[in-house]
Amino acid sequence: MRKLLFIPFLLLSAVASAEECDSIAISKIGIEVRYTPAQTLCIDKEPRIWTKTKETHAIAAQVNITPTENDFARDYNYPTFSIGLRYNLNHGTTMHKDTPWGEAQPVDYTSKLGNFLTLYGTFNRPLYRSKHWQWGYYLGTGVGYTSLKYNQKNNIDNEYIGSHLNIFFTAGLYGQYKVAREWSIKAGLDFAHHSNGAMARPNKGANYLGPFLGIVYEPEKETTKVAKGNTHHKDPFQKYWFTEFTLGIGGKTLLEDWQQTQFETP
Repeated sequence: MRKLLFIPFLLLSAVASAEECDSIAISKIGIEVRYTPAQTLCIDKEPRIWTKTKETHAIAAQVNITPTENDFARDYNYPTFSIGLRYNLNHGTTMHKDTPWGEAQPVDYTSKLGNFLTLYGTFNRPLYRSKHWQWGYYLGTGVGYTSLKYNQKNNIDNEYIGSHLNIFFTAGLYGQYKVAREWSIKAGLDFAHHSNGAMARPNKGANYLGPFLGIVYEPEKETTKVAKGNTHHKDPFQKYWFTEFTLGIGGKTLLEDWQQTQFETP
């Protein structure tokens, strides 16, 4: 049983005046490749019982874009926006129930967590920057696809992921060291998450935590599109009103549906 819930939101305020905002200029475009050996986290009690191995690996390639020559970039210490592809090799995470679980009986095979191909974007903010070093954090989100999900035929103990399409979230800390004029080495700690928001059952969600190592190529040649005029505001901030319309669409499923199909409860 599945129900969709449509929730409209409206935020309205009077319009008075507004000033032009600075256009974001792009000065640096780079490429980054990284590798992440990690462990699948068993946060809930039940997955800890039937998860046998937790090994997982991820490789990612992304384009890094660093805006400059505007107030936003200066205020956030020249952050980097990234868009990339990530592939999680998750077959090293295996599950098997050794004893009956409700109406579910043990099977004669081991279930696996499916591999994921994910399209994502991240916001990377440096907290410290010097000639050679850079330290900071990043946040990101995206959409992932796996061909291997829960099914009662040959993957019945995989209760982490119950649908092919899933949302993706990532967060981490990083340190970066420039080893040459256009090359840097990057390392840090990465957390990532795949789940479907309970739009399909089961949906324990797959969480990964591990270190990462990457190589960053960032050409020195600039392709800056400089905004016309002086982008620094000399006058105090001027208050103004604006109008905003927001429409939200949500969805939900009922836990009872999963309990009936999996455990045959009344």
